[in-house]
Amino acid sequence: MAVCLGGLVLYFVPFLGGFSPLLMFGLLCSASLRRLNDVPAPEWLGKVYLGVWGLNALILSIYLLGNVYDVDFFRGFIRGFGRHSFENLMSGIGFLMFIGSIPFIYYSIKDSNPEIDPMHGPSPKYTL
Repeated sequence: MAVCLGGLVLYFVPFLGGFSPLLMFGLLCSASLRRLNDVPAPEWLGKVYLGVWGLNALILSIYLLGNVYDVDFFRGFIRGFGRHSFENLMSGIGFLMFIGSIPFIYYSIKDSNPEIDPMHGPSPKYTL
């Protein structure tokens, strides 16, 4: 919820709205890594999934800064890349994010392991 509100508020601030995907990525990254450490999940899952999310946030920021906020450098970058190629790139990254979200959702729903003391302390659910 805080991620969506922070991104929405920042989107309406002139020029800083282009950085809203990067802000949302930072907030999601911290919460996601914490959850993956609590489960515990394989380390490579977090690195790959958040790497794809980071690439998406960076490319989306370039797109927003170039097209919405008319920053010449980024607009030239998008034109040089080609509009259809840029859209295909975003579609491919979106597909990777969808496929990567399946194991990520599984580990997010999975209950924390009470036998393993997570890095940040035991789950409050099992301390009674």
